[in-house]
Amino acid sequence: MKIATIGTGVIVEGFIDACRKVDGVEIVAVYSRQESTGKQLADKFGITKIYTDMQMMLNDPEIDTVYIASPNSLHFTQTIDVLNAGKNAIVEKPFCSTDDESEQLINMANEKGCYLFEAMSIRFMPNLELLKQKLNLIEPIKWTELSMCQYSSKFNALRAGELPNVFNPEFSGGAFMDLNIYHLNFAIELFGYPTNSQYFANLHPNGIDLSGLLYMQYPNMTISAIATKDSVGKPYGVIHGENGMIEFNEGVNGLRSFTLTQNKEKTVFNVQTFDNRLVYEVEAFESIIKNRDREHMNRLLDKTQTIMKLMTKVRKDAGLYFAADKK
Repeated sequence: MKIATIGTGVIVEGFIDACRKVDGVEIVAVYSRQESTGKQLADKFGITKIYTDMQMMLNDPEIDTVYIASPNSLHFTQTIDVLNAGKNAIVEKPFCSTDDESEQLINMANEKGCYLFEAMSIRFMPNLELLKQKLNLIEPIKWTELSMCQYSSKFNALRAGELPNVFNPEFSGGAFMDLNIYHLNFAIELFGYPTNSQYFANLHPNGIDLSGLLYMQYPNMTISAIATKDSVGKPYGVIHGENGMIEFNEGVNGLRSFTLTQNKEKTVFNVQTFDNRLVYEVEAFESIIKNRDREHMNRLLDKTQTIMKLMTKVRKDAGLYFAADKK
């Protein structure tokens, strides 16, 4: 894989670092609208090619895959451009703004014969598979509570009257798309599709959700998932069962370890060897492309589409609308 990146945020740096830990993967170019920010990123990692023109980057024959980590609302159009150029696309979460957009991208990738992935790191973590194997030890499960409370570095700017992308409905920002999306993926990976779900959002006057509570109901179990970008808190998670509980001392997006408690005895589990959680998704993408395993790719995209449908429904029910909804 010869990858070019779009975006210059912290997540891009993490992705570049992850790629350097996986054989057969190389970052060969970075794209940024501003040459100064692109150069800063490229210099940090010793990358020689810097593009400020998207089409020029897409015309580069050395590049076969593009990693897209731009503002959420741009994922859709930029992925279309990448696929039209005959290149594979790795799209940072959230995949796009609506389920209609995701369906179009999935269909287009298959028509073009390109590979398309959502960079939802939690799906690929070894600790997730281990967790699935341990759930039966505490069953029946009655309640799961998840929390990711992060006072955003951009929130003070919003309070001062500015409008950062992450708090802009035009860019499909907000707490749900940034944080609760992890909880939604985590829940569906473990328990499947909920029978009922509802999102209760604290909305800014501009319509974006600063924080919110996502409820997911299953036949005999309920999940409550809190995500905030406007308040201070501790990320954690607990799965409560009649025969014990499983705890996460950090947000489930990293899933660095989990603790099983039964009869007051605690056991800590962790089979992940990389500190950088993105390594596991890069390994999966490289393997799928190398083995031309489109069936595996489409299984992953089916999950993405299922979750995009639920995300679109619950946020609209909560009165959370984006510019993309008007298209």
